[in-house]
This record gives sequence, C-alpha cells and structure tokens, in this order.
Amino acid sequence: MEDCGVDESLEKLFKSLRKQVGLQRQMLEIVRRERELLVAADFAKIQEVTFSKEALVNSVRKCELERQEVCRLLGAQYQPKEGVVTLGQIIEVLQGVDRQKADELRSTFTALKMLVERVNSQNRSNQEFVESSLVHIGKMKENVLGEGHKHSQTYTPKGKRKTSHTQNSNLVSEEA
Repeated sequence: MEDCGVDESLEKLFKSLRKQVGLQRQMLEIVRRERELLVAADFAKIQEVTFSKEALVNSVRKCELERQEVCRLLGAQYQPKEGVVTLGQIIEVLQGVDRQKADELRSTFTALKMLVERVNSQNRSNQEFVESSLVHIGKMKENVLGEGHKHSQTYTPKGKRKTSHTQNSNLVSEEA
C-alpha cells in the first residue's frame, strides 16, 4: 500500500475524518444549546437552532459520502474484489505497512464514534424532554378546559347549555 495513489487517498480519508470530527463537535454544541432553549421555551431561537442543525446534518451526510467514496477507492487499490471496505479493514492493512498512520486513523475514528454517540445521546435526552413536556401540557389542558372527565359535556341531553363549564375542572378546588 505504498504507492502515490494510496498516500493521496489516505490523506483524503484523514481530511474527511477530521472534517467529520469538527462537524460532530459543532453538532454536539448545537444539541446542547437546543436543550437549553427547550428548557427556556424560547421558540424563536429553537427554530433557529433547528435550521442550523438541519444544515449541519446535510454537511455531515455530504462528508460521509465523500469518506465512503475514498474508502471504496482505497479498497479497490488493495482488495481486487468489489465490496464494502470499512475503516477497520483499512486500519488493519495500514497496521502492517505504516503503524503511525494506522494509529492516527484509529484515534480519529474513535473520536468520531465517541462524538456521534454523545450527539445521539443528547438528541435522545432532548426528545424525552419534549415528549415529557407534551404529556404535562396535555394534563394541564385537561385541567384547564375541564377535560379531566371524559364524559363531561358542555350541553345537556336536551340541548341546553350547562351553567358551569368548569364544574369538572381540576384547576381550582371546590372548597376554595
């Protein structure tokens, strides 16, 4: 694996991985900021962060496609049969040829995996927070609108409006 084309492809691979690490660091900052904004219920800024997140996701996808193409090219240079070549396989081949590059590639790949796991974990946490908030909002809505009892009706069976719309509401105690 020592010819010029391989070295050039390896450099492209390193560049792509470093770029992905940078993008994932940005993504981690964004999802952490998103959590702060969700807690603060700052809807305008949440929308801004969401747009930033979408743009960053598109950049990550583009960079990942570039990385996959470089891996395919590297695989074609040392493996005659067609197939998917993983970073792990490239690291194995490099291990015997250039241990320093193999170690650098392994550490960059490990950093990338760790960042992706952190971003996914924070996203799950944000999703759980939003879902929990929606449950609480639903309960508050039931209390305020008197929907706490499923059989409550605004009109009587004869079509007359009930006098107290909030009689089933749990917002204020009847004792008060």
